[in-house]
Amino acid sequence: MFTCPGSIPDVRTGCPGADLTAITVACTSATFGTNPSPPPRPTSRATIQIGVNSTLNSVIVPIGPTLPCGPNGLPPNGVTVTFGLDYISDFAPPVVGAPFCILRSKASFPQWGISDPLVAIAFDGVLKERLFLAFDQQVVDRLNSTLGIAPGSTPRCPTWRQLP
Repeated sequence: MFTCPGSIPDVRTGCPGADLTAITVACTSATFGTNPSPPPRPTSRATIQIGVNSTLNSVIVPIGPTLPCGPNGLPPNGVTVTFGLDYISDFAPPVVGAPFCILRSKASFPQWGISDPLVAIAFDGVLKERLFLAFDQQVVDRLNSTLGIAPGSTPRCPTWRQLP
């Protein structure tokens, strides 16, 4: 069974004067599959589908004495993102016997809504990228576990690129 990443790293960029912390992820459903990639690639492909109405929740922490985005403009109860995700990646060990890594991947969001418009402006792109990277990590950790390799290796190969 595939499980949704329970959390992603804090976001220390975006709106000057605020960070997103304690970011948790809850998926309504999650399916995972692998199969050979389309020829001529000597790789395999992973697919993940996360059901709509999944959520990402975070706390907004004001930083610094002057807050261009608040503090009165910061949502007091944090931020909720409601999303669905379709993910595809091609993976292979970079060399025989090495841990798996993602060669190419792509995430699309059939649903994406941030509860606060100011937060959406400041953090939309970075939240999508962090979530995308978390799923790259989930795939690599799952594959490496079949080799007896502990989780946490770098998920993307040095030559990683985004699938079209």
